[in-house]
Formats: sequence, C-alpha cells, structure tokens
Amino acid sequence: MGRVYALALLITVSARVAAEPLTALGPCGPVDRPYDPVELPAARLRDLKGTAVGRLGVVALRQGRVRPIPFQVDQRNGRKLALPEGPEPTRAERAGMLGPDDLVVFMACDAGERMASADVEQSGGGKAPSLWREIRLEDPLDHTAGFVYLVVADAPPESPARYVAYDGRGDLVSTTRYRVGMVNALPNYFALFSDGAVGPNLLDGLRLRADATLLA
Repeated sequence: MGRVYALALLITVSARVAAEPLTALGPCGPVDRPYDPVELPAARLRDLKGTAVGRLGVVALRQGRVRPIPFQVDQRNGRKLALPEGPEPTRAERAGMLGPDDLVVFMACDAGERMASADVEQSGGGKAPSLWREIRLEDPLDHTAGFVYLVVADAPPESPARYVAYDGRGDLVSTTRYRVGMVNALPNYFALFSDGAVGPNLLDGLRLRADATLLA
C-alpha cells in the first residue's frame, strides 16, 4: 500500500462533539509532543476522495499492541471549516464524504512503531481493510519518527477515547484540563480543571484601560 511521509506538526484548535466522557492524553509514543495535533490534508490521499468518513479508522502499534487512536475529519469548504452545529451553521459540500479540502486530524502523541503489512491487514480484528495508508511522522527537532495507519473498512476500528468536546450552543471547547468559551470567535472565558472541579474564569479579571484625547 502507499505511504504518506514527513507530515509537519501543526498547532491548532480542533474540536469534535463528544457525548462520551473526555479522556486525558498520554503517555506519548515515539513522538513526544503531547500538545500537537497533526493535520493531514485529504488532498494527499487522492485515491480516498469520496470515501465515506464513517468507513475510516486510524490505528497505531504501541508496545506490541495494535489499537485504534482518536481522530477526526474536519470537513471544509475551501479553507473555511464546516460547523453544522455552530451558532452560524455551515455545511460541507458533500457532508460525510472525504473531500480534497478536508483534514484528517489526530494527535502526534498517539503515533506508534512501524507495522508490518500483515499486522495492518488484521488491525480490524475481522475482515481486512479494503485500503490502507501508512503515515510517517517526523519530529523536526530531534527527527524521531512515529507511524499511524489510516484504514478503510466497512466496520473500521474505533477508539472510545475523546480528547476534545465542542458545544456549538455556547461556543464552548472542553478538555480534561481546561474550558474555553468564545463570543464572535474571540475568547471571553477560560477556566482550568483542578481535582475534577472547574476553576474561576481567568479572563474575568482582565480589563483594557486607555486614555483618549479628542482633537477638535
């Protein structure tokens, strides 16, 4: 199967609606970057164009065990993210189908060791995937390499873990460590979790003070 090499590590905020309890990230595999998501442009997966998003899965080999890892597909119209549940809903041109503008997003920390083809073929625990791609990550600082595998199957392996939740009604992003709320795409709420409880809004005390002089 084909391979995708040398992905850059991009630091962005990516959100996904999650009904399940959120999971803390870690420990990391070969690529020790606990805060960096990887954005893989679907345009680099040309033969997967038009694949149903529900048929995709991502797996990694860690300590001799193949396991699914959390991922998401950010569907976009051009460079604009489609958010059907947002306060101003926008939808992808072909919702639920992988398009050239879309991004496959996962955490660099979840990457594992390189797998043999036979292990990838058995990663679903049942019928072999109809198609798969090896994705190689390389840390630009220490050049450590990690691998994940994107598989296409009727019943792809799926991780129950969710790192981020997005509530479109309140424009609120939540993780196990913090919450960020926004108004008109500008943050107005930021709170940390401590011992399972949500702390105070750390932005509440910030004020901008300015002196103005009017010239006639």
